[in-house]
Amino acid sequence: MVNRVMVQHISSIRSALTVAALRKNLGQDARTMNVLLQDFRNTNARIMENSVTPHKGGNIDVRV
Repeated sequence: MVNRVMVQHISSIRSALTVAALRKNLGQDARTMNVLLQDFRNTNARIMENSVTPHKGGNIDVRV
């Protein structure tokens, strides 16, 4: 009887720890995804800027 109650409590604690770990990992994944999306936006903005002004920074004029 006591052993069965202890096993139930241990199972409950394991379940709670698993849920807590999943929540923590999902939160980190969401932050990582937000950073990646922001980087994609920044990269796309730079690509668009370079496509509008492709000559910018392509040549260097030097006089001797």
